[in-house]
Amino acid sequence: MVTSNLGILRCAVKNKIKLLAVLLSLTVLFACGGGGGAATPPSATTGDAVADAGSDQDVNRIDMVLLDGSNSDDPDNASLTYTWTQVHGPDVTGGAGSLTGVSPSFTAPEQVSTLIFELRVNDGMDSPADTVQINVMEAVSLALFVDGDNGSDTSGDGSRDNPFATIRHALSQVSLPRRDIYVKTLANDASYDEVIGTLEIYSGTSLYGGYDGNWVRDVAANKTLIAGHGQAVMIYFGEMDIWLSGFDISARDSLLANTSVEVIRIDNFPLEPATARLVIRDNTLIAGNVGAGTAGTPGNSFGIHSLYHPDLEISNNTIVTGRGGDGTDGDNGTDGVHGGDGLDGQGRSAGVGGFTPVDGLLSGGRGGTGDYRTFVDLPTLPPLCGSLPATAGEGEAGGEAGVGGDGGNGADATVAGLDANIAGAGDGDYSTGNLLPAHGQRGGDGQPGTPGSGGGGAAASAGLGGDAGSGGGASVAIYVRTTTNNQLTITGNSLQSGDGGNAGRGWR
Repeated sequence: MVTSNLGILRCAVKNKIKLLAVLLSLTVLFACGGGGGAATPPSATTGDAVADAGSDQDVNRIDMVLLDGSNSDDPDNASLTYTWTQVHGPDVTGGAGSLTGVSPSFTAPEQVSTLIFELRVNDGMDSPADTVQINVMEAVSLALFVDGDNGSDTSGDGSRDNPFATIRHALSQVSLPRRDIYVKTLANDASYDEVIGTLEIYSGTSLYGGYDGNWVRDVAANKTLIAGHGQAVMIYFGEMDIWLSGFDISARDSLLANTSVEVIRIDNFPLEPATARLVIRDNTLIAGNVGAGTAGTPGNSFGIHSLYHPDLEISNNTIVTGRGGDGTDGDNGTDGVHGGDGLDGQGRSAGVGGFTPVDGLLSGGRGGTGDYRTFVDLPTLPPLCGSLPATAGEGEAGGEAGVGGDGGNGADATVAGLDANIAGAGDGDYSTGNLLPAHGQRGGDGQPGTPGSGGGGAAASAGLGGDAGSGGGASVAIYVRTTTNNQLTITGNSLQSGDGGNAGRGWR
């Protein structure tokens, strides 16, 4: 009996243990979400902060620019610090290289350029960078765009999204108010082909090159190539500023020896007073050679040829010029003219007749020989005179003609063409501003001939000296004619002039 009750007790204990195990198992299932009850939320983990540098901006030169990082985010709502690192363009950070704060500001630079900033935010750890591009323009509302790879002169409207294809067409679309032209560099180092004629830029229109496919400007590494005419660019200045920047322009060889080559020629627009500023900066300018042959006034090879601009800056350009034209040879001098025959010699004067004695038996003596050319008609002698004077005798023959002296030799005119790579080199024609070559000097005249050895022979005339040869044309990197009121800045340029043309030869 005791044994039986003990077995029953053991069985009850085992059943309770099994039930407890089942209850514990159900509790675990409920805690793991296996049932329909509410789950306990997990503990929060730290997320990565996200930087947002805002939208790209177009701004005018020297405008105040405000960056905007306010849309940056942190999943934990942690406080953020903001670092804007400038990675492209002229420095606007005061030399620090970066700006701080959610919305820092700065003044846009004077030159047209592209500024790029990378924004990183930090919540204890730096976020990945987000970039923003600031396009600094001369005047945003007056911009025209040229993209020779993707633009069209027929369907383009000159906007950044729908640009023109050629610089020449863009210039033809400029009218008042003035417009500025921004040019994208062609792919594969190709050049805009403008050899058909001169590109004419008028007061108030600026041209800016050096843009890549994303319209990021880099004038040092990505200049825009233009293959130009022998006079590639003509700038007419007036009341409004002009900039030319970011190009590699070549002027082709001229066709004739008397035709100059000019990459850039600068002149006043006649309908406007010359009061504005002209800036030629960050370009490469290459002038070709003057044409073959010779000329009395041979052409010159110019990088920049400027006439009287009131406020001109030429800076940070590379300028290479070609060969000047060759001058013509001088003509020969003329021979001297032989002297004329000498005058005939003078005969003896007539003698005076003798007197007859009173008785008239003896006659007077014979008169002397007179001048053969003139009969001396003496007055009637008194009755006591002898016979009348005899007729004049002939004088001696004139001397031989003097021989004219030989013509003097013309002075040699092998004066070297000007080799000038500085502003204002050479003498110019003040009425046109053209640079004239230095010609040789005319040969000296010969000496008169020796008179004839007879009586009173005439002297021979002198021979004329030979003409001088023409001076050669010049090779001039920068030629600027100024007045006392001009503002002229020439700085930071690399200049390389070519050979001056050969001078013509002087002759005898």
